[in-house]
Amino acid sequence: MGDGFYRDYWGDPRAEFESPYGLLGHFLESDIQGSISICDEILGKTDEIFAGKIKEWQQTGNAHTIILSRHGACIEAEFGNVQEPCRLTLERFKKAVSDWKSFLAKW
Repeated sequence: MGDGFYRDYWGDPRAEFESPYGLLGHFLESDIQGSISICDEILGKTDEIFAGKIKEWQQTGNAHTIILSRHGACIEAEFGNVQEPCRLTLERFKKAVSDWKSFLAKW
């Protein structure tokens, strides 16, 4: 899962992921944006799922709905063009959010 985080001309955080994970980048940019606290909330929920404390967690943000369970992560677009949901393992999803958090913390 090749990823690239950078700041655009205006200083906004950007995330690019190769297909089929493009929607993951859009989720990070649109729903988490620059919020470390949202990263912490999501990472906490993934840990609760890994620990068996909860079976599933779902949240709708600015542009996407995420559904997390022991079976994986699903990101669904809630805007304009209908896109196929992005499905990935919970481990990969957690790493992407953790990496995004680390990127944000550097600025």
